[in-house]
Amino acid sequence: MGTLFTASMIPRTRSQSGLGILFTSSAVIGVIGLLTMPGLSLLWALFIGFCTGGAIVLAMALFGLRTVDYHQAAGLSSMAQSVGYLFAALGPVMIGVLRDATGTWTVPLLTILGVIIAQGVFVALAGRNRTLPA
Repeated sequence: MGTLFTASMIPRTRSQSGLGILFTSSAVIGVIGLLTMPGLSLLWALFIGFCTGGAIVLAMALFGLRTVDYHQAAGLSSMAQSVGYLFAALGPVMIGVLRDATGTWTVPLLTILGVIIAQGVFVALAGRNRTLPA
């Protein structure tokens, strides 16, 4: 759902910061819901799923939207994706370590919430209607 929504909205917006904030808010609602009302985990998973589907489409689109040519887009994409995939590979392991160390899901979910908030800040900045200097 988030992927289709994002793909249809990107061409209609000059700045994609609002889309990024929407996805961040959706994920924040999902994680806070898991922390406070875990019995509704299916609902919270839907909020988080909307965020992740939309966020990946937005992230990939921003490489082309914020650069002036394909050389610059390729450079930005390779740098961002190498760092991003490193975090994506280490994230589940670190969350598992936190879960094992604390014996509860509260600390790992609060950590995820912090990452989501950082994502919101970065996407608000990256989504502004501008391109990188050549």
